[in-house]
Amino acid sequence: MKNRIYFTFPVLIFAVVFCYYQITDHGSARISDIRKKHSEFLKKKTPKKDSGLSRLEKIQEGIPPNAYYELMEYLTMNPALGYPEPYKVRELHEKLKKQRKKEKSYTKAPGETADNSWRSRGPVNVGGRTRVLLFDPNDPDAKRVFAGAISGGLWVNNDITRETSSWQQVSGLPANLNISCITVDPRDSNIWYVGTGEQYTAGDVMGTGVYKTTDGGASWTQVLDVKKFSTPGSGENAKVVGGLHYINDIQAWDNGNETEVYIGVSTHIYANARNPYNFMGFYDRGLYRSLDGGSNWERILQDDSFNDFEIDVNGNLWVATTESPGQSGSRGGKIFKKEKGADTQFTLINTIPGVLRTEIEASQIDPDKFYILAETANTEEADIWITTDAFTTLNRLPEPADIDYDGISPNDFARGQAFYNLMVESDPNDDNTVYVGGINLFRSTDGGTTWRQISKWNKEGLYKSSPISEVHADHHVMQFRPGNSNQAIFGHDGGVSFARDLSAAANNDVFISPQRDYITTQFYSVAVAPRTFATGDYYLGGTQDNGTQLFQKQDHTSLGFLGGDGAHSFYDQVDTDYLIANLVYNDLIIAYDYSQNEVTLIANNEDRDGFFINPQTLDSNLDKLYSNGPEGTLYRYDNLTDLKPVGDNLTDNDVVASRTSLSNSLLDASISALAVSPYQTNSSTVLLGLVNGKLLRLENAHGASSEANWKNIGSSQFVGSISDIEFGSTEAEIYVTFYNYGVKSVWHTKNALDTNPTWVSKEGDLPDLPVLAILPNPVNSQEVILGTELGIWFSDNFDSDRPSWKQAYNGMSDVKVTDLDLKKGTNEVYAASYGRGIFSGQFTTSPSEGGGITDGKIAVYPTVSNGTFNLLTANGSGPAEVYVYDLQGQLVQVSRFQLMSNIPEQVDLTKEASGIYFIQTQFSGNRQVEKVIRK
Repeated sequence: MKNRIYFTFPVLIFAVVFCYYQITDHGSARISDIRKKHSEFLKKKTPKKDSGLSRLEKIQEGIPPNAYYELMEYLTMNPALGYPEPYKVRELHEKLKKQRKKEKSYTKAPGETADNSWRSRGPVNVGGRTRVLLFDPNDPDAKRVFAGAISGGLWVNNDITRETSSWQQVSGLPANLNISCITVDPRDSNIWYVGTGEQYTAGDVMGTGVYKTTDGGASWTQVLDVKKFSTPGSGENAKVVGGLHYINDIQAWDNGNETEVYIGVSTHIYANARNPYNFMGFYDRGLYRSLDGGSNWERILQDDSFNDFEIDVNGNLWVATTESPGQSGSRGGKIFKKEKGADTQFTLINTIPGVLRTEIEASQIDPDKFYILAETANTEEADIWITTDAFTTLNRLPEPADIDYDGISPNDFARGQAFYNLMVESDPNDDNTVYVGGINLFRSTDGGTTWRQISKWNKEGLYKSSPISEVHADHHVMQFRPGNSNQAIFGHDGGVSFARDLSAAANNDVFISPQRDYITTQFYSVAVAPRTFATGDYYLGGTQDNGTQLFQKQDHTSLGFLGGDGAHSFYDQVDTDYLIANLVYNDLIIAYDYSQNEVTLIANNEDRDGFFINPQTLDSNLDKLYSNGPEGTLYRYDNLTDLKPVGDNLTDNDVVASRTSLSNSLLDASISALAVSPYQTNSSTVLLGLVNGKLLRLENAHGASSEANWKNIGSSQFVGSISDIEFGSTEAEIYVTFYNYGVKSVWHTKNALDTNPTWVSKEGDLPDLPVLAILPNPVNSQEVILGTELGIWFSDNFDSDRPSWKQAYNGMSDVKVTDLDLKKGTNEVYAASYGRGIFSGQFTTSPSEGGGITDGKIAVYPTVSNGTFNLLTANGSGPAEVYVYDLQGQLVQVSRFQLMSNIPEQVDLTKEASGIYFIQTQFSGNRQVEKVIRK
C-alpha cells in the first residue's frame, strides 16, 4: 500500500553497465544472457506487500494503488535494462493522434467499423479516482463543475447540486489523460490551463504536459509537451533524453501587470542504458514559468519538486515542495514566496524539517496565516501546523481522531497514506474554519484546536449508527462553491461528492454523490456470464478502490460487491451457478451462489501471499479455482459449490474451501498468468506463465499433488514476464503474451501437445508497448485482438509470418486495457479499461474465404473438437435445420432452432463416438454440408 519503489543510482548504473541491448535484435546466446539478467532483476525488485490495515479493515477500506503501480513496474521492465520504458507509450500516443487526424480506413475488428464500434458499458453510477475539480468561473449560478479523472480525462456536470445530474466527457483532450491540476487566468475567465501526470503514486498515467483553453473549456490545445524538456544536467556529457514528468500543480498568477503561469514539475529516474550519465527526466524537475500564455517555458528554480501553489490575500504567490525520486534526504517542506510584482524573485522562507509531501493553505483574510498539512518522512502519517507570522514560526495542531474503527491511532487520520490522500482547505470567509481530508473528512471551527468528523467510509465501524454522511474514502481535492462557502465539492477515489450544508455535516447526512455517467472507474479485470446464464448481460470486474462491480441486467449500472480493491473475477461457465470475487494477495476470495442466494467464503488468507492483483483461473467443469501463491507455489481451491454461507460479518472461524499447494522444481518463480484448458471436462490441465518467461503445463492438476504431471512447454526465445495465456480452437493451439518493454510480446503455437512445441513470434509491426491480454476471434483464425497499455490493437492477418497490427480505436480511446473476456455463446468481447470503465465489442468476421459469410451461409467451427461445434451466420436471422450424419451415412442427430446474426448456436456430439461426421444445414433457402471430426 505505502511502499514506494524508487530506483537508486547504484542499481541504475549496474543496469547501465551490463545491459544495454534491445532483446528483439539478438540471437539465442544474447537471449540466454538477458533471461539470466532478467531473473536477477526480478529477485532484486520483488514488490513488497502493503501493510498497516488488517484484512477485515481492507474489506471496507480503500487501498492506494501504489502496490499496483509497483507491480506493473516490476512486470513491464525491459529485461535487458531492469526498468520499464513508459515514455515509449507517450511517444506512440502522440504519433497515433497525428495519424487519426487523417482519413480513417475502417476494417472489421471489434470497435473499428462505424457500425460496430466499442460500446461503453459503464458503470454509470460509480466514479473513479479524481484529483481535480473546478467550478466554472463563467457560470453565474455556480452549478457547472469540471472534474479531472486520474486516468479518464476531463468531464463536466452542468448542475452538481442535483444527484441525478449527468456528466459528459470534455472533447478536445485525450480520453485517457491524467488530469492532475487546473487553473484559471485571473485576467480572463475563459483561459484555463490543465497539468497532467501524478507523482503521488509513482506514476499512474504518464503526464504529457500542459493543455490550454481560451473558450472556457470548449476546445483545447497542448501548449507544453514535456518530452521537449532538454535542461542540461550534471556529469560528463549529461543530457535529458525524455523521461517521466509529473506536473503536481499549476497556477496562473496576476503579477500586477500581466498573467504568469507556473508549473511544479517532478520526475522519475530511469537511467538511459546507452549513457550512464543520462537519467531520463531526472534533471528536469523544478519550477517552470511561462510569460506568454504557455508558448514558452523557462525553469526558474531547480533541484526540488514543487507540490502546491497558494495565493495569499495580498496577491503574493507561495509554493511548497515535496520529495522527488533520487533526492538524498528529505526535500519536502521548503516554503518559497514571490512578492506581487513583475520583477520579483522567489525567496526561500523556511523549511519544515522531516517532512515529504507538503500542502499549504493560505488564509483569505490574514496574509500571515497559513495551515500546513505534511507527510512525515518516517511514518508517512500526516502532521498539521499553523503559522500566523508567514512561516517564521510554526505551531503544531492536534490531529483529528478518526473513529471509523477500533484501534486506529488518534495521530494517523491519513492511515499511513499521507503521500496519497492529503487535503487541506480553509473557509475564505472565516479562516478559523478549516477542513482536512485523509481517509475521511474533518472540520474545525477554532483554527484546528478541535475537530469534528464529517464523513465516514466504513459502514460497519463505530460510526455505523451515526447520521453523518457516507462518503468514499481517500480525499484529494476540495473546492468551495463560489458565493457560498458552506457548500463545496470533493474529489476522492470514488469520484465526486457535493456537500449541501457543511456547518451541519458533523451531525447530519449532507453529502450527495452525483456520479451519473462519470465513467472513470479503473478496472483490473472483467468476467462475463455465458449466454445460457440468463436473459440480459451479466458481467463483473475488480476495480481500484471501488471493490468488485457487478452488472445484472441493468444497462451499465453496477452494484458494489465486496469492498476495497477488487482483483480477478469469474463467472461459472458450465452450470452458471456462481460468481467469484477477490480482494488482493489471496486475502479474501468469495463466491456468490445464485441458486441459494448466498455468499460463501473460498479463502480467508491472513498470510496474504501472491501478488497485489493476483493471477487466477477457474475450472468451471470441476469447480476448482487455481491461484498464484507464495513464489514457487500454485494454490488449488476445491469444492467451490459445497461451501457453507458466511454470516453477516466475516470472521476467521468461517468455513473456507479446502486448499492444496502444488509445486515442482520447474515452478521456480512467481506465476504471472494462468489458464485452464476448456477441452478437458474430467480433469484439469492448467497452463502457468511465470515472471521469468517460463510456460508450464500441469496435467492432472485436479488430483493429488503426487499425480500432477509438470512439463515446460515454452520456448528458449521467450524473454520477459508472461501476461496472458489463451487456448485456441484446440488444446494444441495456444496464444501467449508478455508484459515487457523491449521484447517480442506475442507468441503462438498450434502443436503445444508435442514434446517440443513450435513457437512462432507474431510480433509483426506491433509497437514496443506492454501487452496485458490477448483474445483470438473464435470464428476467424486470422483475427486476434490485444489489450495493451494504449488501448486495443488487432491483427487481421495473424497467420502471416509478419502480422500487421492496428489500433481498434473507435469508441474505445487510448485508455489502458487490462483484461479481455469472451461472452460464451455470443462472441461478444468485453474489455476492462483502467480509467474508462468496461467496453464491449462484437466479433463478426467469419472464417470463410473472402472475409465474410455471404447471405444465407452458415459457418461451422471448429472443424475438430471434443464434440462441441458452433454454427454461425453473419447476416440475417431465421429458422435453421441441422442434420448430422456419421461416416456410414447414418443420421445421428436432428436439430431445429432460430438462428440470429452473429450469435452462434451449438451442435453437441459429445455423446457420440469419436470419428468423422457431416453436418448438413438448411438455412435461408441454402443447403450446405461441412465435415467435422469428433476427437
